[in-house]
Amino acid sequence: MLRAGSQSSGTMIELDVICRRASVRRQAGEELLLATVVRIEGSSYRRPGARMLVGHESWLSGCVSGGCLEDDVVRRAEFRLRGARAVVARYDSMSDDEIGWGFGVGCNGLVEILIERLDEASPTDPLRFAEECFAREEGGVMATVFVSPEESVPVGARLLVRRGVRVASSMGSALEQALSSHVARLDHEDSWRTSVVSHEGFDVFLERVHPVPHVFVLGSRHDASPLIEIARSVGFRVTVVDRTASLTTRERFREADRFVIAKPAELLELVDAHHTALAVVMSHDYERDRDYLGALLESRARYIGMLGPERRTRRMLAELAQVGKTDRAPSLDRVHAPVGLAIGAETPGEIALAIVAEMHAALAGAPAGRLRTRRGPIHPGLDARR
Repeated sequence: MLRAGSQSSGTMIELDVICRRASVRRQAGEELLLATVVRIEGSSYRRPGARMLVGHESWLSGCVSGGCLEDDVVRRAEFRLRGARAVVARYDSMSDDEIGWGFGVGCNGLVEILIERLDEASPTDPLRFAEECFAREEGGVMATVFVSPEESVPVGARLLVRRGVRVASSMGSALEQALSSHVARLDHEDSWRTSVVSHEGFDVFLERVHPVPHVFVLGSRHDASPLIEIARSVGFRVTVVDRTASLTTRERFREADRFVIAKPAELLELVDAHHTALAVVMSHDYERDRDYLGALLESRARYIGMLGPERRTRRMLAELAQVGKTDRAPSLDRVHAPVGLAIGAETPGEIALAIVAEMHAALAGAPAGRLRTRRGPIHPGLDARR
């Protein structure tokens, strides 16, 4: 049986933050545990794939709920530091019994959380695998057992696959074979996906791992600063691109991951080096913006935002069409002009908020409307019974 769901880019951003926080703690010799939401039923604040990093009596990074389960997960994790086996904690708030627990779980759902000791030396360490995917700008698949009828394949056993290649495994060959078609299908997808496969008493959590989205800000005027700040605050990696830059300009954008001096013709290679790239064109120079747009149309950028009125971008597209640029574009649906959601933004900070919100919605494939007008679950598709 297969039950599939979806994730947002935020899940990978959270995993990236956890990897970096764990790296620092590991260098200090601290023992760490990882808690991962592997299955939910009914309503839940977080979806499968949500994680939190736990140290000695401390919650270090990430979250698995809205704050109602974390303290208990830390207590369970502290106990697990005395042993080596992974365990699954089950929280059921679908009945009135939650009142007696004192957890304050108000989502009316069931959440199962895998808690495991991290071992950087293990070939199946999940954070090391995620770090490699991020560094290589490649996707991969993690398959993790969280219900097992056999001692030989314990809870926490894992299979890691990247680009069709088996990276490492602590599963038995029979279970690997049973999972092979599901893993192969997930490995070839280009979206954040999770699923649970049930096979002969085993329940296995499958997760598609993606590199963190990378935002290219094309321009270095004053209105680029709040965009960089907000994009970085939600976990996006950011590169600022301009034709020239003084030391003062570089200092102004020190919050960005990179500042690159590049011509529009050099942009294609920069963008396509990243698995999930987004771009906002905002140099305020018409010809430069048009040339940036032309390069981006030939790239694999998932999102192309154009600052300025729609007629300005239409004119650019018409000029690019005359030289055949738009004919080579994979899709014009990626072009968002004017850029940003309609939230009444006016100041640079408000416009930046509208842009980052639209980028997130585009990655998630979400309609970006008001939640109060929606009918049905906030995160559809996780469980048919929802």
